[in-house]
Amino acid sequence: NEVLVAQEEVAALGHTEVIDEAIDPTCITNGLTEGKHCSVCNEVLVAQEEVAALGHTEVVDAAVAATCTTAGKTEGKHCSVCKEIFIFQEPVPVLGHTESDVSFENVTEADCLSSGSYDKVIYCLTCKEELSRESVIVEALGHNEVTDQAIAPTSFIEGLTEGKHCSACGLVLIAQERLPIVPPVEISFSSGSVTSVTTVVETDYLVLTVPANVYIMDDLVEKINCITAIMETVSGLSFDSGSVYANDPVKVSVEKMTHTESEFGPAYASASEVLISSGDLVDLFALVHECSHSLQYRQSGWFYTTWAMEGISTYTTHKTQWYIQQNCPEMIPLVGTVNLSSWNYFIWDFDKLYEHPMEYWMENVFEYGPNQSYSIGFVFANYLDDIYGDYTKWIIEYEKYNPYYLSTLGTDMLPIEEQIKAFKMAYGEDVFDNFYPWLKGHEDLFAARTVDLRDADRVQLYPMFYAGQIEYVMPGTDYEKGVLFSDLYIDFSAGKQYFTEYKGKDISGMELIIDGDVLIELYDEQGRLLRVERPWDESVSLDGVSFIKLVGEGMFHSLRVKGFDAHLHDYLDLITIKEPTCTEKGLQQGTCVCGQVGLVPLAALGTC
Repeated sequence: NEVLVAQEEVAALGHTEVIDEAIDPTCITNGLTEGKHCSVCNEVLVAQEEVAALGHTEVVDAAVAATCTTAGKTEGKHCSVCKEIFIFQEPVPVLGHTESDVSFENVTEADCLSSGSYDKVIYCLTCKEELSRESVIVEALGHNEVTDQAIAPTSFIEGLTEGKHCSACGLVLIAQERLPIVPPVEISFSSGSVTSVTTVVETDYLVLTVPANVYIMDDLVEKINCITAIMETVSGLSFDSGSVYANDPVKVSVEKMTHTESEFGPAYASASEVLISSGDLVDLFALVHECSHSLQYRQSGWFYTTWAMEGISTYTTHKTQWYIQQNCPEMIPLVGTVNLSSWNYFIWDFDKLYEHPMEYWMENVFEYGPNQSYSIGFVFANYLDDIYGDYTKWIIEYEKYNPYYLSTLGTDMLPIEEQIKAFKMAYGEDVFDNFYPWLKGHEDLFAARTVDLRDADRVQLYPMFYAGQIEYVMPGTDYEKGVLFSDLYIDFSAGKQYFTEYKGKDISGMELIIDGDVLIELYDEQGRLLRVERPWDESVSLDGVSFIKLVGEGMFHSLRVKGFDAHLHDYLDLITIKEPTCTEKGLQQGTCVCGQVGLVPLAALGTC
């Protein structure tokens, strides 16, 4: 253990200090504080301490809405420190444009002469972006031509020719020219004559025997021929039909009435003969009605119940009047308006009718109409005409089955059961059963109608229209209806001749009363204008007046001429058949002194 070389103490070197850098903590990892150690011996001089992890800082990534042209995103989340994504943002597709309706912009209106234009534009309803624009040219419209009606000159006002103008721009295309006042009108109407001896008047189907001292209109033959031809047309029957009466004219006996104030009396008809009164030669309504009977009888010779006999004849008369109103209205005053037939088709109580089958009424009197069973037959004929298109077929069909001239019944009255058979043969077994359902839906068909005289240039009035007063142009018993006219001449000259030369009456006090706002020109027998008046229900003197003109277009409700010593329109023995109310007129049934039955309207009572 000898120390050969003694160790000498060498001083310690001392540590070589090295800094251990601090480590920052992250969102998910811990950190370290700064430390020190010796780089030679690695002795830890200052120990590093652990620093806890910070944790994530969450941030919301806002959603981005999609637009018409760009895509969008859903809402997301990430860490604002380390950027780690927690919820990914999903893409949202582009929405696309939503087109609006077409709008019109930059509009320049076209007029009659110049073209116009406009833009047709479509926008997006969502983003308002203009999607399309189309420019459109509009052609010039051209003039909207309107006719300026001509105005006929009269003897007191100038007239105008027809002109034309544009209703859009007002430009006059054809100027109206003034027409001078015309000189007094020249107008001629047929007159008449008084028979001095018994006179025979022959027409196509009728032979009239007229006694002496009876007034006959000049063109009676032409008028009767026209009327009988119309009767054949509307009925489908012929005066020459049947093997019994072919080529055998109807003999019409005219009875001269002895009553000092009337030319009217009873009328009746058979297949070959008709009786009328002298007044029926200027009021042809009765002649038409009775000849309707003859027209019906001549098909077979049979007579039928009142229900069928009078109803069919009344309906033929009604259709004849309607045809005349539609096609030759100037003849309306001769045969009467369709409203004149109303006396024969009024039914006061439809419920009473419906209480019994139609077969019942063939044997029983219907009391709920002013002319009893006439009304049932009339409406039944209308039903046959409307549903089957032929209201006389049953007569012809039955004649084929059982001709009258082979009958062994010993009577010309066809039994009721055979009449029923005739209807069913022609129209079917349910012809009666279907009638009431039809009528219940057509009750208003039998109301009064407006009379249309607008296509008539002139009408001629005789004074025997309802016994004593010239008022036959009245539309009937329904005051609410009226008579339409257009520059209508109404001639009283024949009526004045009738009263003065035939009846010997004083007509110096004749007056016209017209209910309606009508402008009237009054002329003498030479066609010279006497004066112009607008009477409106006030009397107008007809002294020296032969005809009048209703100027322009309009309507009146009644037209009456009075003032001579025959006032037979005053009805006696009046019976109220409909009481007036505060707002509705009533109706009376009466018989005048001449025996003529008629209706008299009662004024409404007025509000209480």
